[in-house]
Amino acid sequence: MSFNQTLKEHFGLDSERKALYRKVDWLSMGLTFLIAFIGYLITLAPDLTLEDSGELAVGSFYAGVPHPPGYPVWTIYSWLFTVLVPISNVAYRVAISSAFASALSCGLIALLISRGSQSNSGVTL
Repeated sequence: MSFNQTLKEHFGLDSERKALYRKVDWLSMGLTFLIAFIGYLITLAPDLTLEDSGELAVGSFYAGVPHPPGYPVWTIYSWLFTVLVPISNVAYRVAISSAFASALSCGLIALLISRGSQSNSGVTL
């Protein structure tokens, strides 16, 4: 037996591969994302609110550091929304970026829960 055949048998490369996520997993992610995003959009503040809202919106608009620690990843991420989403004011665009990220995290949690709840996955809840 050759080395390649041994590796194929050991790692199960000859067997038929299944997809890691089923269609129902992706569907649950999409529906959860959509429902959460619509809910967040309906309840967004139309302008600045109290606390750091104005400071963070200006930091996002200029891709600058609002204050230490500065949130560099969030600043660049929200700056993309201030540039690419041409609606309303800057504060609303920053709020849309936060709503998108929150809805995406809800969708990813739904994807993982759907995947983990399969009867043949070996995961007990």
